[in-house]
Amino acid sequence: MRKILAEFVVVLIFTFGWSIVASAQENYAVRKVVFHGNKTLKKDILLDGMVLEPVSYLQKLLTKDEPSLYSTELINIDLKRLVSIYQSEGFLDAQAEVKSLKINDKRNTVKIIIQIQEGEPILIDTVSIHMISDSAEVDLELITKKWL
Repeated sequence: MRKILAEFVVVLIFTFGWSIVASAQENYAVRKVVFHGNKTLKKDILLDGMVLEPVSYLQKLLTKDEPSLYSTELINIDLKRLVSIYQSEGFLDAQAEVKSLKINDKRNTVKIIIQIQEGEPILIDTVSIHMISDSAEVDLELITKKWL
């Protein structure tokens, strides 16, 4: 029944041009997160910024760590966090979206594949400070120490 419903949804998407965010069974354990398109920032940096934490089956056995449970709300938060991480590194046009979800209904697990589009970085060559007038209210030394 689930397979028939999934095929029906796919037909509706292609027929009517609907776009939907891929969704998985809520509360499935996140086993793995894979990034595509991340050329500048390493996987570890991106994973550190996410709420959802994958834990492999072996990690779970050895360390007793529990994986995060998948939810649409958390993945949306993580996509915003990933974009924010890239923007803080100068990639103002960065985008992140769920490319696909690999669901294992037998083990109640999900593998998340995230597509990153970094865009071009914004680079600052020079910062110049020009004083318009001598003002006793402005501490020029304090300002220049902060920036230089």
